[in-house]
Amino acid sequence: MKNNDTIARNTFQERIRKGLLGPGSDIYVDIDEANEEIISDYPLQRYYTGVLFPEKRRVNSLTEEADNEVKNETDNEEYEKTDFEKENPTDENEDMVTSKAKEMNEDDELKISQSTFFPTNIGLTFCIDKTVKEIEVKFSFGLYSQIAKDIKIKTPKEVYEEFVNHPTFPFKEIIDYQKGYLILKRKLKGKSRQPRTEEFALLDEFKKSNEFKGHSIKYKFRFFEKLIGRTWKR
Repeated sequence: MKNNDTIARNTFQERIRKGLLGPGSDIYVDIDEANEEIISDYPLQRYYTGVLFPEKRRVNSLTEEADNEVKNETDNEEYEKTDFEKENPTDENEDMVTSKAKEMNEDDELKISQSTFFPTNIGLTFCIDKTVKEIEVKFSFGLYSQIAKDIKIKTPKEVYEEFVNHPTFPFKEIIDYQKGYLILKRKLKGKSRQPRTEEFALLDEFKKSNEFKGHSIKYKFRFFEKLIGRTWKR
């Protein structure tokens, strides 16, 4: 029989594991369905260890652009340095060469830094008895991808009923409720960033209305807003 200290330690350890490694850190699914979890932000922002990226791919286009800019600048600098040395073999040239070499080192450091944030491999270190000849290792992993339909969140049924029974809630046709989950059948149409358009603009107008401000739906609306945000499914 486990004592209270053991139970508390195991609970704390499991909570840390969920937060650092996953899955199961969000409230979207039952614990039994954690391997099909849906999270509301990028996996790298949610979990802090064990995240790998496909080799030779950049998840963030800005990072890819930065890599290209660094490469172009480095190539141009090396070419210009060679020509300058041929034409101006002076002490001043040596200073410029030193300066440009320093800049190239900084560029290399930038590349290394970017690779650190988008790792493509992982290593394990462990100790075994010297008499052990072989070991058996089991690896498990999940693949996360963005989804645009059938997004679900674990909610009480009264939350769903609050939405469909509201007189002016404009998105009744694209939500459903099944087996304890509030489901968004598809993403909202239009631009989600300012200036927001189409259904996102309609959403903003609804939230400004008296029908929203004076109704209990505003206390449940966070569930709907989670569904329409960026979502990744394991």
